[in-house]
Amino acid sequence: KGINTSNYNPSDEFWEYYYNNGQLESTGKYFTNLKDGLWKYYYENGNQESYGYYIINDVPTKEVVKNGPWKYYYDNGKLKEEGEYYYSNKYGKWNFYNTKGKLSKKVHNMDNPNEDYESYSYYPEGQLKSKKIFLNSKKNGLWEYYYPNGNIGVKESWKNNELIDKKCFKEKNG
Repeated sequence: KGINTSNYNPSDEFWEYYYNNGQLESTGKYFTNLKDGLWKYYYENGNQESYGYYIINDVPTKEVVKNGPWKYYYDNGKLKEEGEYYYSNKYGKWNFYNTKGKLSKKVHNMDNPNEDYESYSYYPEGQLKSKKIFLNSKKNGLWEYYYPNGNIGVKESWKNNELIDKKCFKEKNG
């Protein structure tokens, strides 16, 4: 159920949508009947689900695309992921979090197959778990995997998705 909160043309103004229980579901603005600008979404329990920006892409046809910064949350209110979109494609640096709000993964140049990027993953308590490098979306360079205590566990050398060398290390205390 939507409610236009302005006194102007209902197709060009701010709207609020509500769940059947009366809880706010989403808020945002329309321009010529298309989502435009900042939109916020909420879970039925009232916690924020996500927020970010839409733009109207006129080429080749009018369509709404995510563009700019977006944040997503778990239903417990903790941050789930954050990053930017460029014409509805995840772009640039994205951070991912576990349900406790701790960083679990970082990716640079996310979902951009023609670019190089790095990926980092983390244990639930925040310690570095792995570092990976991709060139043209292929495994390349030194990949490292760590034990929860921070010591190196595995080192792999990659070139164009081919494993060149692998070294494993025993876990040491502290």
